[in-house]
Amino acid sequence: MEKVKKEGFFSKVIKLFTATALGQLIFFLASPLLTRLYSPEAFGDLAVFISLVSILSIAISWRYELAIPIPKEENKAIVLVVLSCLLVVANGILIFILSGLYYFADYDLFNINKTVLLILPISVIGAGLYKVFNHWYIRQDNFNIISRSKLSQSVSQTITQVALGFLASFKLGLIVGDFFGRTAGTLNFIRTFLSGRDLTFKKLRFSKFIKVAKEYKEFPIYSGPGALLNTISTQAPPLAFSILFGSGVAGFYSLAYRVISGPVMMIGQAISQVYLQKLSSITRDKGDDIKQLYLTVSKRLFLIALLPTIIIFLFSDYLFGMIFGSQWSKAGIFSSILIIMVFFQFIVSPTSQTLIILQKQKIQAIWEGVRFLLITILFIASYYYSLNEYLTLIYFTVVMSVMYIVMFVLCLIMITNKSKS
Repeated sequence: MEKVKKEGFFSKVIKLFTATALGQLIFFLASPLLTRLYSPEAFGDLAVFISLVSILSIAISWRYELAIPIPKEENKAIVLVVLSCLLVVANGILIFILSGLYYFADYDLFNINKTVLLILPISVIGAGLYKVFNHWYIRQDNFNIISRSKLSQSVSQTITQVALGFLASFKLGLIVGDFFGRTAGTLNFIRTFLSGRDLTFKKLRFSKFIKVAKEYKEFPIYSGPGALLNTISTQAPPLAFSILFGSGVAGFYSLAYRVISGPVMMIGQAISQVYLQKLSSITRDKGDDIKQLYLTVSKRLFLIALLPTIIIFLFSDYLFGMIFGSQWSKAGIFSSILIIMVFFQFIVSPTSQTLIILQKQKIQAIWEGVRFLLITILFIASYYYSLNEYLTLIYFTVVMSVMYIVMFVLCLIMITNKSKS
């Protein structure tokens, strides 16, 4: 029986990995062309745009989407889906109003083309809805739909970016391509979910939304602020580099991080979603093998990441200049620094939702707060002491790596306590 369970787990990982790998392959095949069609400044604008979308969308549903895999009752999970979608749209309208006010303001904090603000609210809504339905299909154990959605997102994004890149006068092709990719992936989810659910929606009542919202109130109270701080911490470098050193440096960081994290993280993301489903199932059934699952997955992630980390650390500066063009050699230096952080991120991130499933959101929120404080102090110090981009990146890597190690230990402690109880 145990053998069957393991095969089932890793067969799901293979499905998600295949879709993510194809998406990453498309990106890598197109990257040498994209880096010659677009300037580092254009990549910097894209990095700032993605950071803003990530920050604004992370808690747009008040984190209720994370509760979707947990309930035993199917109807309660559907209520969570609809509640999350309503919150996404409502908060998206608020973001649209704020974006309009910023568009007509006389200053530009992030040094980017303000035209992107016209796309930002829709992209944020799309990203929020994508997360909602992604968690629904994790609950349904339907990783085929998740795989198709990931692939359609990657294909649409890359094709649009390359096509618009040949229009020399259109400098926002990378951002527009990102927008089309998010839209394609989200629409694929929504179309499948809505099929044959009219009768279910008619049974929904306002009182059910209130009841479910209260039952899972810890998600917006603890996970919401914590997730927001987490996203700000991880998305801070493109914003900070653009503010402190200009969009070109933000572009170097963006390419470096995406290239080195892509091949490694695509495996981690696939494992993360299957791990979340498996852990939710074990927790619902009051299983006692949570610790074994956690340690097994973490050990395999460590072994997978070790060799790529060594190769990138030693040879990335040479490889970047050769593959992406001489103007991108600086991104190779960035990647040799960032790979240390990515190594720990790869091992810890796929299992970091353990605290959420164990409903230890308060502990995670404290961890997020400490990391946010350290990152904030770092970039303020960088500005105050006029540190260059290399020293700033080194200090950022050290802080993030240490905090990932702390997260691993916290999850292990909570799992051990859960097993004993």
